[in-house]
Amino acid sequence: MVEPRKRNLENGKNTQGQKKNSMSKRQEQAPRIVTTWELSNMIFEILIVPILTIGFHLVCNEKQCSFTSLPDLSQYKSLSDLFQLESFLYFLAYVVVLVIFGCLPLGGEKIRVKDYTYNLNGFNSTLCIILTMLVCESSGVPVSNYICEHLLDMVVSVLIFQVSLAVFLYIFSFNAREDELNPAEIGTPFISAFYNGRQINPRLFNTVDIKFTFVKIYTSTMIITDISMVLKTLNLTTNTGLNLNNINWNSLSSNSTIVVLAIAHCSYFLSHLYYESRTLSNYFAHSEGMGYNLLMANSFRWSGLIAQTRYIIEHKIHYPNWQLACLLAVYLFGQYVYNVTNGQKDHLRRYPDSPESKRMKRIPTSQGKDILCDGWWGVVRQPNITADILVHLTWLRFGITAPPVLSIMSFFYYFIARAVVSQRDCKMKYGLAWQKYCRKVKYVLVPFVY
Repeated sequence: MVEPRKRNLENGKNTQGQKKNSMSKRQEQAPRIVTTWELSNMIFEILIVPILTIGFHLVCNEKQCSFTSLPDLSQYKSLSDLFQLESFLYFLAYVVVLVIFGCLPLGGEKIRVKDYTYNLNGFNSTLCIILTMLVCESSGVPVSNYICEHLLDMVVSVLIFQVSLAVFLYIFSFNAREDELNPAEIGTPFISAFYNGRQINPRLFNTVDIKFTFVKIYTSTMIITDISMVLKTLNLTTNTGLNLNNINWNSLSSNSTIVVLAIAHCSYFLSHLYYESRTLSNYFAHSEGMGYNLLMANSFRWSGLIAQTRYIIEHKIHYPNWQLACLLAVYLFGQYVYNVTNGQKDHLRRYPDSPESKRMKRIPTSQGKDILCDGWWGVVRQPNITADILVHLTWLRFGITAPPVLSIMSFFYYFIARAVVSQRDCKMKYGLAWQKYCRKVKYVLVPFVY
């Protein structure tokens, strides 16, 4: 195995004096005013998102999956029909394994930010999980069959885990230092702090970064669940073990819709894990609070995407091959632009003086960071978000008339909102340099539109 490369995003370590200055500035900062409307919206989402997360799988089953028909809840006569302790314990064991893998030298980059070293082996950890699953299948342990047959149990288990983690993080944050708190939530009401997160990067024993570990859990769970459903659909797994002899062109062509959708889902999330280090230089890593909103947004997304896959399988949805080819081409283009734009920005942030960075067109700022206006960043101001929207547009086609599509549609709102917030923050942060960039690159997401 290749020895992981060690990098350092920060030049030098923060001194104790710098930390005290940072703390004093935060203490002097006036608490953010949270309006009644914002609080009402937070309370509404805290209550409604868990219902929708489970609702996708109650509304969609083998008999029905429609906006016009009410869900048939007659089959859920007791709590045990919605939740089984066994499934929850299996999921907890899976989480523990991923946490352990995250601490092991499984390859990947090691990057030091201030006084913390990130062991970025999410991609390799997920490959180990997939390999372990296939070995279990080959040994007669029907992992994928269990996941497919207990899908609702797993959704409820993930939901309980996410809510419990949100409560734990809120309580845990009261043991954090002042400089570890989320500046935007200091002095805000309980609902706002719980919803948005009182910490940005909570860590256990200064060894496990909970935010990055959560991303590994979320993305790996999505991949494993999709693989399990495809294996069962293609009859590659039974209660007696893995049967790869059933792989043939007729089987793949007759199930081409679900195969293409699974490829799009899995490659998207695997790509995020493969380029995990790039996350360290974006808004998610250094500014987004680790709270209920972040946890449940991803749970809502995961549940919706899994319900989408389930709908395609159970209702035997088939699209013409020419449509699938077009959708796959658009997806690959969106994924390519997403990876390229994030790679450019990450390289400039890490190595501003490298020959490659010096060749990029940039606008200097008074903060010492340059605004990238090269390549796709010279076409629109947020090309990475545009690319992400393009990827999700291809997913929107799969079961567009079924309720799970609401999960994907909600992310269009999220992407646009994130772009608006990013524009506002950059304007406040970079001032005249940002105005110059806006005159050069006039559109935020789509040329001639917005």
